[in-house]
Amino acid sequence: MTVGSDELSYEKYLADTYRPAFDGMRAIGFLLVITAHIPSVPFFGYLQGWTGVWLFLVISGYLVTMLMLREETSQGHVAFGAFLTKRFFRIVPSYWLAILIYLAACLALPPLAADYEDIMARLPYLFGLMPEYANTDGYTILTHMWAVGVEVKFYLLFPPIVFLTSSGGFPHLDPLDQGSEDKHAFAPAATQTTAPLRPPRRAPRR
Repeated sequence: MTVGSDELSYEKYLADTYRPAFDGMRAIGFLLVITAHIPSVPFFGYLQGWTGVWLFLVISGYLVTMLMLREETSQGHVAFGAFLTKRFFRIVPSYWLAILIYLAACLALPPLAADYEDIMARLPYLFGLMPEYANTDGYTILTHMWAVGVEVKFYLLFPPIVFLTSSGGFPHLDPLDQGSEDKHAFAPAATQTTAPLRPPRRAPRR
């Protein structure tokens, strides 16, 4: 397959591990989120800064799909358990640590003492990875943690949805990470002979 100079081939798409354009997109998303937290500037209200979170999720969806395609191509299956484990230890320990540090600060610093009981009342939601439900009746310094809860659920649900909505389901998703012997364990019998998740091949340019 011949590819134009401005077009990314499927093989290069799978081989490359760095997308420079995403650095600029992340910067835009970051700045949008910052503007959403500065209500004193009226112009920022027109930028709809909260959409920066959507931008980060779109980038994550692209990169996660790329990683799954690469693993499915090289290994014949996607180790869903290993994928979730990596994301868990990348996100959750530092998230929990931030909560514990703030609780310690509430105990150690008198100006923050009033926040201690408030945070403790919301702790089941915060530690249960459901921070988006922890602030339905008010705001705390940890209100912004809602984004972590959304991110965790995104990583939990996005990979199966990708395979379910691809043609033929998800016959190569291995939820138990048991290798080729069990690589169809997560798929119904009717889908176990379908093709793996890959974009269709295009005819060579003439």
